[in-house]
Order: sequence, then structure tokens, then C-alpha cells
Amino acid sequence: MSITEDIIELAAIETLQDLGWSYVHGTVIAPDGVQPERRSFGDVILIGRLEAAIARLNSDAPEAARGEALRRVLTGELPSLVEENRRIHKLLTEGVDVEFRGDNGKTAATKIWLIDFANPDKNDWLAVNQFVVVENRANRRPDLVLFVNGLYQVPLIRTHAPIGAGRWT
Repeated sequence: MSITEDIIELAAIETLQDLGWSYVHGTVIAPDGVQPERRSFGDVILIGRLEAAIARLNSDAPEAARGEALRRVLTGELPSLVEENRRIHKLLTEGVDVEFRGDNGKTAATKIWLIDFANPDKNDWLAVNQFVVVENRANRRPDLVLFVNGLYQVPLIRTHAPIGAGRWT
């Protein structure tokens, strides 16, 4: 029996599931899927999952603070892609500092966490295969993408068959 792209992809999914990752096929959560989690094929953040994670990980923070953190993640703030990636990395690793108006009417500050590094089991780990992304009319479909709390982390692997010595499609 020869090893095919599908065998490699399914083995990777099975291994991730054995490690505790949830799995869903990309067509299921696509904008036109049976359980859509994206508004468009350009969306690479699963907003519902991110919003639920922010609420779960920061249950003691006011809803306004959690909403502001979500807005800051979803809204680009810097003109350069490199700078914006650094900003998002900082939010992921150091938390999102937000200000809000407290019950007493005074401005207060808190830190909102997007990922719980101390308690990994509190995070939502999701593997998605065949996740289509369309940007500038270019259609991309990584074989396997990993999300943590709805945040696109890694287009994990390309399992396409080799096209020549040392080359893969």
C-alpha cells in the first residue's frame, strides 16, 4: 500500500485528537457550511470561539473590558504587517491591557488573557483540515490548520504528493 496525501493528513488529525485536540473539517465551519464559524472566507479568526475563551479565561473582568480586548485583537492598528504581527504576538503572550469604567464611574484597568499558558486544559484546541482562505482573489487551502481559542496559529502541514526529487507540491 502506498502512502497518500489523505493517509498523512488523517494520521496527523488522529494524532492531534489523541493529544486532546478537537477536530472539524473546514467545510463544516466555512461561511456556507452546516455550522459556520466564519462570516467570509477571508476570516481567519473564529470569533465565537475567541469571544467564549475571553469570557471563560477572564470571568472576573467586566464585560466591557472583555469586549474591548476582543475589539483590539480584531482591529488592525499598525500599517506594517511585520509590526502588526508583533503587536498581536505581544497580546497573545502578555495579555491585553484595557481600561474600562468601573461601577463607581471611575476609570479602571485590567489585563485580559487570550490564552491560558499556566492551565492549557482551559484553552480550546481545534484542528481544521481543508481550511479555505481567500485574500485578494487568491485561494489558499492549507491541509491542516491549528487554532487555539479561535486564533489561527499554524498552517501546520502540506501533505501533497512529491512532484520530483526533493520537491513537494
